[in-house]
Amino acid sequence: MDYQTLDKEIDELEHLLSQWGISKSGVQYKWERVFDKCREIQEGFNAKPHYPTNTQQESAWARFNQLRSQAHNDHRDYKKRASKEICHELLHDLMLADHDLVAIIAEATFLAFDKTDVEDMKRKGELLRTVRHRLRENKDVLIHEHQQEIWSRILQVQSNQDAWWGKWKAGYAQRQEERQAKTKRHEEWKERKGAWEIRVRENLAKNREKLEKAEAALAKSEAHADEIREKIESAWNDSFKERAEGWLQEGEERSKSIEEHIERLKEWIEEDERKLRG
Repeated sequence: MDYQTLDKEIDELEHLLSQWGISKSGVQYKWERVFDKCREIQEGFNAKPHYPTNTQQESAWARFNQLRSQAHNDHRDYKKRASKEICHELLHDLMLADHDLVAIIAEATFLAFDKTDVEDMKRKGELLRTVRHRLRENKDVLIHEHQQEIWSRILQVQSNQDAWWGKWKAGYAQRQEERQAKTKRHEEWKERKGAWEIRVRENLAKNREKLEKAEAALAKSEAHADEIREKIESAWNDSFKERAEGWLQEGEERSKSIEEHIERLKEWIEEDERKLRG
């Protein structure tokens, strides 16, 4: 590379850096172009180009070094700013995904977790998984301090979510007792009602119980599928990834089968309810 070409390369590097003021807040800014250009210019100087005078060569070398230092400083500032923005976004999502212990304790006094509670926690669990995925995606952008802060909050939110599901499962035993009490009252009631109406109500109660179990099984199946997806994303070899994808397919087919069973149960429940309304 002759000295004239080398000077043009330095001019181009200066032009690329002049765009920093416009593009520094955009993630599309291609820092690779800047540092590739720095490497090309360095190689040009290594080839010992023949400048007309030593003064011109020293001036070109000093100019290049100043621009290269500016590039490193600007890139460091950009990364700090980008890291801060991503950290703020993920911490906000974690706040939405959190289920604090105060709420868990309050709910523990009311063991009637309804479907709305469960669906809300499913959405929060999905949001937490999204944050984990975005953390992995941006690990090269986030500075260490921000990574540690986000990871710490992820563990806290996961702990709170696990505590909620633990309370939900613990309440199952009491719900079972309540169902047994209802069954006893139902047996006493059967003596006073007609056989046909009794059969309809028995069938309705069984189907409702089956529906609750099926919905719980679906939630468990979906959670297991999510765990497999995370393993696939972090798989180190194709063999394990292929096996895991097979497990995922089996899990998705199982979830689909449970969903079809749930729809049938809902139809049967609706049919029995119409019978009782007469």
